[in-house]
Amino acid sequence: VKANGEKLEIVCAIALGGPAVVPIMKGNLVYSFYADGKAEIAFNGELRQLLKEMNMRLPRFGFCFALKDGCENMTYFGKGPVESYCDRHKGTRFGMFETTVTDNLVHYIRPIENGSHFATTYGKVSDNSGCGFEFAPVKPEAFSFNATHFTPKMLEEAKHDDELVPSENTYVYLDYKIDSRSGRGIYETLEPERIWDFEPFEFAIEFKPIMSSSSTTSKPIKLTFFISIPSKFKGFIGALFASESTRPSYEKLLTACPISGTDLCCVINP
Repeated sequence: VKANGEKLEIVCAIALGGPAVVPIMKGNLVYSFYADGKAEIAFNGELRQLLKEMNMRLPRFGFCFALKDGCENMTYFGKGPVESYCDRHKGTRFGMFETTVTDNLVHYIRPIENGSHFATTYGKVSDNSGCGFEFAPVKPEAFSFNATHFTPKMLEEAKHDDELVPSENTYVYLDYKIDSRSGRGIYETLEPERIWDFEPFEFAIEFKPIMSSSSTTSKPIKLTFFISIPSKFKGFIGALFASESTRPSYEKLLTACPISGTDLCCVINP
């Protein structure tokens, strides 16, 4: 933990893997909180060499923010207005789009991953009073942006669209990569944005709470970070900081950036 007059920085060395299994990924998570309310989260690390030898890619890697109920409005600058991914974005266009989290859902007969927006450079999710969060990429220059009332587990467990019961929470997904399952090889030659190689990488995003002009206080918002890995590598890693015991030491920063607690965890897609 490092602190100065401008920011508080917390560095966590992590390894992702199941019990008694060699980790599939190692790296550092760096949390930086600034006095003006802005915060950054960065991951830098590398995948296990065995994955390269087996040509096995992670299906997804990114962060998820779990926001309390009421955060229904979403705005983004990226590829839209319909869903777009690295292998299906040619029919979309860049622009600033506004919608609701409910309307962002794509109703497939069998629920699957949906509603993401490829190559996004700005995202915002807020409630009707204007309070919420703004998100932006730091490295690389864009991410896939999604806001939904459903977790991957909820989508996986539902057999039909009418079985989905939305959560009161809003889940904001900022993905570094979502693996392309529709085609590799020659497709990656023609569309390099599909490529997810096995080299060390860095993914960093920044976010900032936004307040309406009429708001004088802010409600704590619990942030949850998810990393999806193949089911055969089941595992969990957790970290909690900014707890009540440390709050007095960082009162200024925590007041500026109202975060009650942060969990780092691993979501397993069965």
